[in-house]
Order: sequence, then C-alpha cells, then structure tokens
Amino acid sequence: SSDVTMSNSNLNIFDTANAPGAKYMQSDTLLMEEERNKLLQDSVQLRDLWLQIQHPNQGMDFQNHRYRLRTYTNCIVGNQLVDWLIKRDKATSRVQAVVLGQALLDAKWLECVTHTDQIFRDEYSLYRAGEVGILFVCFAYPVNHI
Repeated sequence: SSDVTMSNSNLNIFDTANAPGAKYMQSDTLLMEEERNKLLQDSVQLRDLWLQIQHPNQGMDFQNHRYRLRTYTNCIVGNQLVDWLIKRDKATSRVQAVVLGQALLDAKWLECVTHTDQIFRDEYSLYRAGEVGILFVCFAYPVNHI
C-alpha cells in the first residue's frame, strides 16, 4: 500500500530484511552458515586444512606484520589466506574462502589479533595460531623441518 505510517521507535536504519535483494542475501547467508556448521562438525577436515596452511614448504609464511603502529609476530593476513585457499583449490570463491577462514576462527585454529570480534575478514587483518592451532604448530612438524 502507498500509505505507510512508521513510528520513530520502530525505525531501524540497519534493517536489511526488506532491502532490494534481501531475499538473495538471506539465502546466501543461510548457505554460508550451513557450510560453516558442517566444517565445524568435521574437525578432521579443519585439522588437515590447518596442517596444510602451516606446512613449512607449501603452506603460508607466518611473519611479523605491522598494524596501527604495532608489530604482531607469526601472523598471516586475511586476504592472503583467501588467495592461498583459492590458489590451492581449497575454495572456489572468495566467499567460500571466507567461510573456511571463519570456521578456522570458530574452531580456534586461528585467532584474529587486529579485531576483537573474531570475524574473518578478506582484508588486511592479522591472524595467528589459536588455542587449538598452537598445539599443531608445536607438534605437527619436527623442529628441523621448520
């Protein structure tokens, strides 16, 4: 109807449920959530992915990075992990790679050191081994291979 009445108390400028394309955004979000839940349930798959990420030869290079005048040691950059996942055929798109990154965060294989909300970002955000990942960094490969 063309006659719409709205009170200020019900106005939410961040409500995207009725925005153009919201139906598609919601279905994509549900699919991503479903895929993330499957990954979390399959901890072996995440462990294997983590072992590949931190592999001394074919994995990512954990380095010192600067962010907002501070140096963080032994980190990887979010958008570089996304690139690596796609290049190694672990993900077919950047969105799928972000879902994998979020699953690694949720399962504590990774932790974000530049943001407190622990949301995986396809940008210059820094990540290091999380509670679970630290154990595998220490024990997965003998010291002489690192």
